[in-house]
Amino acid sequence: LETKQRTLPRIKVLTAGFGAGWHDLKEQPNILRIIIGEKEIQTQKDSILQIEANIDDMELKLWNHAIKSLMKAKALDVFIEPIRMKKKRDAIKLTVLCSIENKDELIKKIYEETTTLGVRVFLVEREKLDRKLIKSKYGKIKLGLLEGKIKTAAIEPDDYKKYLRKNKVPI
Repeated sequence: LETKQRTLPRIKVLTAGFGAGWHDLKEQPNILRIIIGEKEIQTQKDSILQIEANIDDMELKLWNHAIKSLMKAKALDVFIEPIRMKKKRDAIKLTVLCSIENKDELIKKIYEETTTLGVRVFLVEREKLDRKLIKSKYGKIKLGLLEGKIKTAAIEPDDYKKYLRKNKVPI
């Protein structure tokens, strides 16, 4: 008899079971375990924070400065969306994504750069492709890999702009 012991691939377990046989095996227990599942997509998984605030009393001209300041304070991403609040008030919803370690610094920066009186904080699970940076004549190209295969490729925007200016090439 052959015994194979392996680690499980990343799967979503649908059902599992085990049973014992009748024969007394001297070298190993006579037990069989079976696990039935679906293969999970092979992405990197982690958790980040999403910090939000609805702001209805801030001058639109100030948003670019606020976004730049939040990005300099180690936000992973910052974006704004127009929303409608109670009493038909137009407002902006600020969303800041950050690592858990940078929470306090970014909340403080939100209070310094905006007129909000409070924020909402959510723990968010994230899945992302494996990433690889390669250099080209256009600048750095970010590759997104899924199970070792290229699924997306994008030139870093700052490098692309630099290449266009340097070579006097229209977009």
